[in-house]
Amino acid sequence: MAIGRPIKLTPNLSRKMISVTATAGQTSFTVTGGYRINELAVFRNGVRLSQGNDFTATDGSTVTLLSGANLDDNIEFQVFDSFNLADAITSGAADQVISGNLTVSGTFTGGSVAIQSGGTGIGVATAINFIGAGDTVIESSSGVIDVKIGGEFDSVLVGSAVTINSTGVDAGAGIISATTFQGSGANLTNLSGTAIASGTVAAARVATLNQNTTGTAGGLSGTPNITVGFVTATGTLTYEDVTNVDSVGIVTARGGLEIGAAGVGGTISAVGNTLLSGISTFVGFSTFKNDVYVAGVTTSGSYVGRHSDVPKSGKTGAHVLVATDAGQCISITTGGVTVNNSVFAAGDVVSIYNDSGSSQTITQGTGVTLRKAGSSTTGNLTLQERGMITIWFKLASEAIVSGNLS
Repeated sequence: MAIGRPIKLTPNLSRKMISVTATAGQTSFTVTGGYRINELAVFRNGVRLSQGNDFTATDGSTVTLLSGANLDDNIEFQVFDSFNLADAITSGAADQVISGNLTVSGTFTGGSVAIQSGGTGIGVATAINFIGAGDTVIESSSGVIDVKIGGEFDSVLVGSAVTINSTGVDAGAGIISATTFQGSGANLTNLSGTAIASGTVAAARVATLNQNTTGTAGGLSGTPNITVGFVTATGTLTYEDVTNVDSVGIVTARGGLEIGAAGVGGTISAVGNTLLSGISTFVGFSTFKNDVYVAGVTTSGSYVGRHSDVPKSGKTGAHVLVATDAGQCISITTGGVTVNNSVFAAGDVVSIYNDSGSSQTITQGTGVTLRKAGSSTTGNLTLQERGMITIWFKLASEAIVSGNLS
């Protein structure tokens, strides 16, 4: 073991010279073997440079010129080293510090040993005794020493709160922290839900839930009876398994109501517009405050109230009846009207008004029969001036015409 700081950089000499040839503009140089900071001289073409003004050397390995060298400049480094007893151990000194490991091949003997716990000195001991037949000190192959305590001690007190004995660990008012706990947990008692600050408790460990809970309720199964005062859903509330909904109060659907998947059977909008795709049956008296539009057939034993108006459809020239004319009054002034086959269905009605001072011809198209009501006359018919007729279709190919005919 060397005493003090030995000479290492200049092979048992107080100094050595290292010479290198610079390239054009070179500023950084590596000193072979290194140097001690502030114990280095640098020369450029024989001229000694000033540290801090001409160069820097701060890491014990490299030297940096503050201005680049010229091509083939001779840069010399004079490395100084010395034998220093400042770091040696002296027998008569008081407290001393050794930085690094201390290896003793023989016996380490001292009057007393200072003991620390967690970096804090807890006292000075002259001996360490382990009392009891079951107390052992075991050194493992990794160099770790395990101390096993047994024998005449019934319990161990850690601090002032935790006691370890043969029956278990009693934390009292303290806290036990661990990354994992093993075991079934079957003997856990007096577990307070308010004491669980965070985390998840498995459903199998919760026998009775008797307090307010928050979060998601995933995996509910079985047939529990759940009584709910109010349910508020900011998103979509879906009931896949509900057969009947029985409400003793008012059911409010603020955004509307859909019947069937995605409203395939019908919808009721938030403002009361109702669209029903199937057959609607009203057993009692029904009142509709606004218009009712029926795309198909409406059947009723009787109607009470004012019937629908017959809208006017004015024409300025010759007109051929189309299916959308059913239920309307066609007003003409010239050109007449033509009725073709298979345009209308049985039961359709069209009214025609001659809003002129001359007669107009009602032409019977190919394949259709126009029959004058109250007679056997068929074919083209003449509508008198300012006259009005009604065409009722017995079949798609036959219609009865009544009104002001010549």
